[in-house]
Amino acid sequence: MYRLSKDVDLEFLVGVELHQVCVGKNEVILNFDHDVQITILSAFAVGDRGAPFTKYDDAPTGAIALLPLLHCTVSHAKATDEGGLLLTFGSGVRLEVFDDSDQYESYWIAHGKQEIIV
Repeated sequence: MYRLSKDVDLEFLVGVELHQVCVGKNEVILNFDHDVQITILSAFAVGDRGAPFTKYDDAPTGAIALLPLLHCTVSHAKATDEGGLLLTFGSGVRLEVFDDSDQYESYWIAHGKQEIIV
């Protein structure tokens, strides 16, 4: 587990709009405007407006829960205590990406030429 640092600056995620959800056998790639991309290789969870999170352990199964986020804007982004990433969208939906692998990358965030690999 590489853990996303609690002091990492994620301000560049606030205000980006989700334009595309790409699904592979082992990953989900979220393409946002402003040259931002998040590649998820780990489990993730989606929760709507205070409702409990639903956790997905594989990309194809969980991707359907991400489709309603198309054209939604990120209103808040932060590192979790466990080293994951928590995004809140303007619609109230929350997406948590887990850092759950001891051997491999769990996810990465790209912004232009900057990459944050977890």
